[in-house]
Amino acid sequence: MSQNKTRYIEIENISFGYGKGPDLFNNLSLGLDKDEITVLLGENGSGKTTLAKLVMGMLGPRSGRIMLDGVSVEDLALGEVGMRVGYLFQNPDHQIFGATLIDQLLWSFEFLGEDIDLAKGKAEELIRLFGLEGSRDTYPYYLSLGEKRILALASVLMRSPDYLILDEPTSSLDEERAGVLKEVLKNLSERGIGMLIITHDYDFPEGLAHRTIVLSEGRACNG
Repeated sequence: MSQNKTRYIEIENISFGYGKGPDLFNNLSLGLDKDEITVLLGENGSGKTTLAKLVMGMLGPRSGRIMLDGVSVEDLALGEVGMRVGYLFQNPDHQIFGATLIDQLLWSFEFLGEDIDLAKGKAEELIRLFGLEGSRDTYPYYLSLGEKRILALASVLMRSPDYLILDEPTSSLDEERAGVLKEVLKNLSERGIGMLIITHDYDFPEGLAHRTIVLSEGRACNG
């Protein structure tokens, strides 16, 4: 790729630590493109989820800045970031609100006062795509952890984001659903949606990742 190409997400010399603790990152820089899938690896505690939350504006760096499509994340409301970057939490319970699967998928449209009739077809399509038809009228908290994770991802995809950050997307998924997920992500990538996939599953990114980054001791290195 061109050295001069503007990255969709630019992490520029950020430092961050929790409370009065030491810096988890010190002058960390990383660029993420819309036309590639980046896989982020690292030991527990290396800061993978923290980095995702910094990009989403849920946390703020002590120094440095994060740019999203040329605009500082610091200058954007959380909702504005969320409309551009879909974030799948490591714990799907943190983003499930509906009484049924359909309610869950339409929740953001109702919350924002948008026309849900146009969204219903997409919701039904995602339910079929991820094999959730048998649970469509189930209270989401009664789903298995793997089903909750898929439902949370479907909710993110309902908003048609430009970029995805997926934190351990295959955790608790059986082999069949992980395979479906992989094909969905390939299709999204072909449509120009960039991704940062945080994972401990070293097999899942095979044939999917364009680039692998390893976080270690506050630094991002090519894997």
